Amino acid sequence: MSKHREAILRWLPLVAWMGIVFLFSSDGFSVPRTSRFLGPFFRWILPDASAETVAACIFAVRKLAHAWEYGVLALLAWRALGRRGIDGFRPWIWGRAGRAWLIAAVYAASDEWHQSFVPSRGAAVGDVMIDSTGAAAALLLLALVARMLRGRGPRKADSGN
Repeated sequence: MSKHREAILRWLPLVAWMGIVFLFSSDGFSVPRTSRFLGPFFRWILPDASAETVAACIFAVRKLAHAWEYGVLALLAWRALGRRGIDGFRPWIWGRAGRAWLIAAVYAASDEWHQSFVPSRGAAVGDVMIDSTGAAAALLLLALVARMLRGRGPRKADSGN
């Protein structure tokens, strides 16, 4: 496979996911819109819950979704930044993980900036923190899985992959 094609195949999923995250920042995924289906869902599974409890559940789901979507983004960035090794695996490299986290964190900040222009949305520094934490958690989980699967710890030196 040509290097150009390989690079496109590495970066395309990340760019596509960034587009999906951008879509999630639109009016269609604002609190009033998502509460239309999350509210009845929580009232169905928690019929005796107060309105405050349902609102807290909706809030928790929305914040967990933030962490999850940026965890996926960080993993896709990590994948895009490195080539497979001779054995077919992408070796764990802390420097690459740091760059992947930085991509996710910068995109989180730009996403909040984008939301500041959407009338039904708002920008929140706390969301950037949640997004960045989700990205870090996903990368740390990947490091643990890599360590278990490969039988050795993450490499400290960055070989440029």
